[in-house]
Amino acid sequence: MNITAVLPEECLSQIISLTSPRDAANCKVSVVSPLFKSATDSDAVWERLLPSDYHEIVSDSVSSSELLVSLSKKDLYFHLCHNPILIKKGTMSFALDKESGKKCYMFGVTGLYITWRGIKVKIETKILSPKTTYGVYVVYKFPEFGDGLQRGPIQLSFCFEGREQEKHTVFVTNMGGPISRQ
Repeated sequence: MNITAVLPEECLSQIISLTSPRDAANCKVSVVSPLFKSATDSDAVWERLLPSDYHEIVSDSVSSSELLVSLSKKDLYFHLCHNPILIKKGTMSFALDKESGKKCYMFGVTGLYITWRGIKVKIETKILSPKTTYGVYVVYKFPEFGDGLQRGPIQLSFCFEGREQEKHTVFVTNMGGPISRQ
């Protein structure tokens, strides 16, 4: 019995939307069945694979109206995977991880609170994806001359409201070279 003769497109879309973005994008059956192709490309599938707050995130972008109005949900998903958008008045960028659909944020220097004794970043956890491990990377360039950040041990502290502060010491060995962590 032909499955496409039994299940309506809405059911197929529902089933596909319960998979991962990678599985939905690589659905092999969509090549041989126009009904599967239509279900795989449907806004219903990709609406569920986009983050639940994507409207709010994209609306905060300079190009929000163009993205939300002109692109299908599938095209919006892949646009956000390949073209990070500036949000929070240009202090952050947002993108999606192509394989998982998880949120990826990058802070620009204007989004940081920098003091002589340290750099502080405050982020609201509601913008993060649940059940996700995040990595924090500090990228900087040593000045060729000057009294700025010196090579050597640097202490990084991470704290989350309601939890004890975690401290890590990293040693910067040379510009562009490896950093060791204790």
